[in-house]
Amino acid sequence: MNIEHALAINGFMSEQELTYIAETARKSRCIVEIGSYQGRSARAWADNTEGIMFCVDTWRDGGEEDFDRNLSECKNVLKVKIDSRQAAMLFQWAGIRFDVVFIDADHDYANVKADILAWRPLLQPDGILCGHDFLNSQWPDVEKSVTELVPNFRVIESIWTTEGYK
Repeated sequence: MNIEHALAINGFMSEQELTYIAETARKSRCIVEIGSYQGRSARAWADNTEGIMFCVDTWRDGGEEDFDRNLSECKNVLKVKIDSRQAAMLFQWAGIRFDVVFIDADHDYANVKADILAWRPLLQPDGILCGHDFLNSQWPDVEKSVTELVPNFRVIESIWTTEGYK
């Protein structure tokens, strides 16, 4: 497991959360991260999977140059610079299914709910739906959306995940 490069990137993931990501990535061949900012969590996914990693973000809030620099060594990362739901429609059309869908984009109720609904159908049958900022007082809508739409999940610091509920 390698989180050394991820820890060196500015971001909002703790070491324990990055460790969970790295351990999950080791068992996954096709991963999509919705919301990648500067690439801290994306680097943990990419460094620990033998498969492919899609990073979906508009980078409207900045961080794109940092993301490009932080992930430049990762040959298994494909950057998808479009809106989350547009990306979901493209992947649906292409018939691509994911081992892991990680949601960490807009944190308001409507967008978290829309992301869960758009991406959940793109999971492999035993796929893991997960995301960031659960139980974070700054983002109460994440907790509300996940609690309403995801029947079985557990929490690791502020990552919510369906892993372990198959």
